[in-house]
Amino acid sequence: MPVGQELSDVDIRWSWTIIRNPAEQNEFELDLPSFHSGSAPTHTTTTIRGSGSNFSHTFVELGRHSVSLTVENSNPANNVTRMGIVWLRYVRRELRAVDEDDRVELLDAFRILLTVSDSEGISHYGPQFRSFARMSTEHNNFAADHECDHLHDGMGFVPGHFSVGRLMEASLQAVNPRVTLPYWEYTIDVEQIIAEHAGDFWHWRGIPALSDDWFGFSNAESGK
Repeated sequence: MPVGQELSDVDIRWSWTIIRNPAEQNEFELDLPSFHSGSAPTHTTTTIRGSGSNFSHTFVELGRHSVSLTVENSNPANNVTRMGIVWLRYVRRELRAVDEDDRVELLDAFRILLTVSDSEGISHYGPQFRSFARMSTEHNNFAADHECDHLHDGMGFVPGHFSVGRLMEASLQAVNPRVTLPYWEYTIDVEQIIAEHAGDFWHWRGIPALSDDWFGFSNAESGK
């Protein structure tokens, strides 16, 4: 954060103040627990004082943070203060861009959704937890009967499935706040099959999104 002058490490004293106010957060987004505390995000004020020109801080809660830096002088009247906003947000990546560590953490969290009941999961991970069984039931309730299909017919398909995906992602993040739900840009595979296999779409079976390389071997003992 610039303070209007080049700073050296000599005799620099500073203080950083970081404020996260729940009232300033997006009302349409889920307010997930702290990465480390496991408790619901609250109004937090963190003030850190030190010296030198370098400073490091790890943000552990999502959302909007007001940040101010004061460079202190021997005469307080000459102190220099600058303010700014820091947003902490998740980034969703395309399936191919997910690295190995993130892939493993995602699938480990998903295994919890598969094996833990709603009551146990909510007790252990908080109110955003939804088991896979519950998510499947809710999907079927909204989509099973053609006469009352609110997920697959008409213009509700895209926003309905975005909502289901976000609820599932929130459940995964209740288990492990470090994960996000990746997306699959299948037009990459369409173009590759057209270019390399003359449009023979039997080659869908070999694409990364359906491979053992990504999900592990499809049996209960050796794969995800």
